[in-house]
Amino acid sequence: MQPGCKSTHPIDIIEASEADGLRLAELIHILLEEPDLVERGIHFDPDSDSVSQAYYIIQRAEKSEGFVLLALSERRAAGMLLSAKKTLTDPENTLVLTIVVEARSRRQGIGEALIRYAERIAPHYGVESLTLSVLLHNKPAIALYRKLGFRERAPTGDLDGEKDSDRYLCMSKNLKE
Repeated sequence: MQPGCKSTHPIDIIEASEADGLRLAELIHILLEEPDLVERGIHFDPDSDSVSQAYYIIQRAEKSEGFVLLALSERRAAGMLLSAKKTLTDPENTLVLTIVVEARSRRQGIGEALIRYAERIAPHYGVESLTLSVLLHNKPAIALYRKLGFRERAPTGDLDGEKDSDRYLCMSKNLKE
């Protein structure tokens, strides 16, 4: 497949539960092999097995009133979206997103499918807006987020507004608009 082309295979998005832990573990295992994972702000524990990490991620999302979405292409996990409430007392009811697509599946519509699915189900979680941070040099992701209606927040930076603020762009989308 040429870079920038949409996948000819259907993309299925599922809300992951503990029953999907092995699928998520397979994706984590693939992601751990990618050299730019930490650079992209994604942190997995390389000393912990991917199955344990998968179940931890699913349980953590549930405890933080969020969810985990898996993108399946040809029945294998090719991407995921992790979400968590910004804080449990957040008056804006903001859901913070982390989106990861494995390298060989990028630019095939998986990130867009994950975000659109999250937008559809977020109101069921009492959420009014979505927030994410993206590396400033990740131009394809920034273009996608803008296309989907995300706007830059001031100040820029990671979600804490402090760490590596010169490397990240924080973007949000109000779901009520």
